[in-house]
Amino acid sequence: MSEISSNDFALDNQLCFAIYNANLWFGRFYQQALKPYGLTYTQYLILLALWDSMHADDQPNGQLSLRDLGTKLSLNSNTLTPLLRRMEDAGWVLRLRPDTDRRQLLVQLTEKGRRAQEDIEGRISVCVMHGFKEDKTPGASDTADIVDADGSSPATSPAPDLAAFRRILDDSHLLVDHLKKIVN
Repeated sequence: MSEISSNDFALDNQLCFAIYNANLWFGRFYQQALKPYGLTYTQYLILLALWDSMHADDQPNGQLSLRDLGTKLSLNSNTLTPLLRRMEDAGWVLRLRPDTDRRQLLVQLTEKGRRAQEDIEGRISVCVMHGFKEDKTPGASDTADIVDADGSSPATSPAPDLAAFRRILDDSHLLVDHLKKIVN
């Protein structure tokens, strides 16, 4: 094993700082992409989890218990409750208490929540793929030109490098798994 030098502790050499910075930029990215829907990033994650349940669990209404939703998103119920209340007020989800167990809370997509999946996923994919071009053009990283007004990718953009995107995603999953082992 090689010696650790003081340069290894420089800010630019810190993986945690790079991830922190990436998180800030992803926050800005999602804020811009989700603005037309009035959703926050965390509310978008809730929709993703419910859409997943709609397809994976054969739940046509996209329904999860509050507990399962919290587990899936690594969020506590006291964090989810106000988010779900705002989403219910905006017509994205319903919060239901089953007659069989009034202590349990079920979260279910509304028609609006189900119908919006394709549109939201389309907008997010355009934004994500715009950042993973095979041939980077000058100014491609500017957030102002991520999408045109109609939500489409600018016509001059080269094809997305999906392999690069998937490698980054796979590496991110490995990193998270590694960190979970260290922390637990």
